[in-house]
Amino acid sequence: MGLTVAATALAACNGVTKSEEGSGSSELTVGWNQPFYSLNDQTGTGNNVTNANIAYLTNSQFNYFDADNKLQKDTSFGTYEKTSDSPLTVKYTLADTAKWSDGVPVSAADLILGYGANSGNFNTVKADDVKTDENTGATTAPKGEAYFNAAGAGANGFQYISKFPEVSADGKSVTLTYDKPFADWELDFFNVLRTPAHVLAAEALGTTDADAGNAAVIKAFQTKDKAALAKLANFWNSGYDFADTPKDKQLLVGSGPYVVSAAKKGQYVTVKKNPKYEGDHKGKVDQITVKFFTDATQGLAALKNGEMSAYEGQATVDSVKDAQGKGLDMIRRPESTYEHIDLTVNNGGPFDPKSYGGDEQKAKLVRQAFLMAYPRQEIMDKIIKPIVPDSELRQSLVTFAGAPGYDEISKTNGAASYGAGGEEGIAKAKALLKQAGVTKAPVVREMYDKTNPRRAAEYALAAAAETKAGFKMVDTGDGDWSAKLGNKSYDAIFFGWNSTTTSVLGSMANYVGGAGSNFQGYKNPTVDKAYNQLQFTTDQAEQIKLLKTIDTAIYGDAVTLPIFEFPGVVFYDSKTIGGLDPAYLSPNMFYGFWNWTAK
Repeated sequence: MGLTVAATALAACNGVTKSEEGSGSSELTVGWNQPFYSLNDQTGTGNNVTNANIAYLTNSQFNYFDADNKLQKDTSFGTYEKTSDSPLTVKYTLADTAKWSDGVPVSAADLILGYGANSGNFNTVKADDVKTDENTGATTAPKGEAYFNAAGAGANGFQYISKFPEVSADGKSVTLTYDKPFADWELDFFNVLRTPAHVLAAEALGTTDADAGNAAVIKAFQTKDKAALAKLANFWNSGYDFADTPKDKQLLVGSGPYVVSAAKKGQYVTVKKNPKYEGDHKGKVDQITVKFFTDATQGLAALKNGEMSAYEGQATVDSVKDAQGKGLDMIRRPESTYEHIDLTVNNGGPFDPKSYGGDEQKAKLVRQAFLMAYPRQEIMDKIIKPIVPDSELRQSLVTFAGAPGYDEISKTNGAASYGAGGEEGIAKAKALLKQAGVTKAPVVREMYDKTNPRRAAEYALAAAAETKAGFKMVDTGDGDWSAKLGNKSYDAIFFGWNSTTTSVLGSMANYVGGAGSNFQGYKNPTVDKAYNQLQFTTDQAEQIKLLKTIDTAIYGDAVTLPIFEFPGVVFYDSKTIGGLDPAYLSPNMFYGFWNWTAK
């Protein structure tokens, strides 16, 4: 039935359809630029904007950011309060209206699972001891060992909660006591509650009764039962990875206004209203289908043909002109996602000191040469500015334009020394390679999303510049690039980091040694120490000083460069959809989906 309904929505005229004549039931079809592949966006492999968008539609949380970057609370899901500053103590209480789509109340067990899986405190092995599949990015811990592959592990306050949380007798509240004050404590449960504890217990432990399953999850973490935790971790890491409608419908259980009803790999995901949802964000539309078009030209054609009502893709000069020619409406504004180029330093490639007998300085000179030649300004001028004319190069890795301290940090962090590429950058790169004593062109395998036209254009510009500078470029573009993050099969990669909050610690998981989103193998004691201090610093002036220290150290190591903030463009048909209010922060177009209307 689910597939039939989805097919109806996909074929609907003007992206809107009535399920039954006179029923008032409505459906919308919208588009996004990358396919969905996991309903658990909290894992290292599932940590992807597309996955987060679907999870946003299908799960509730204690708080969220609005279109003006203001933190709002959803008291229909639950409340939280800081009950003590010393030690920092926070009590979370779930509302009676917080329920999973199978009717089971959201409970303390779900909070314990969220805390336990994302803290890293219950892993019995380190990341270095875990095998990573080169094709899928999936992790495999040694037999019997527990390893939760959490994207945010090592970058949230959960890791500083060594005392097991206090669970209320009624199972509705959990009290967290931190070992020390934590700057972003209010965001620790942000976007964390994706996997129901009772479902995970059924899948991983074979405990099918919901109450018994919840109790088993709490017990596993509380007693640090390695065998049980290993089973829970294995399923949490990959059990929610699917692109087609899973046969096991338990995997679709969510706590939000919508629930996944159908999915087709590479094509679409359909969500329909969750009849068990009793919160404040009930959608006005009964069913939403999200279609995937990596090529904006195809997405705009589908929009113009009435196959959908709105589309957010990676806008190009041609797509904007195309939309104008087709008479489509557009909302244009900057987004928090920014493009960056990362260099892998632990794979025996051209940027790894091991390739030069452990000579750190030589490897750094090669990295500096590559980044010096990277044509950032050319990419801006030819690909981004025609869409948003006043776009500027992003100059910080740890904060964004308009945020407190951005200008101050950018002036002294070393970004200016890399310039913007061009002939001057190429000349400097050649000199650096000569200084390093490199006589043979270093071979650089560069990864990117080859199905994305804008990124294909970026690669063409980069490859041309780097070849002139003395590098031998190998195109390893791949449509499945995100599943291969960190698998050491590439030497350079460019993609977008997406900010979901205004947290000063938002970049921490990217650069702390061993953190969940540090895919480069990068480690710097100065960076680790400064982030550690930043976690416990609430004074803004001190936070800016620490961010400057971090940014300067990373730039100094020549392992990454920011390029541009995404020019956000939502293409839509105002005759068929209302209520769009895209946000600067992720989930961008999907923010406020509960206000969408089908005209």
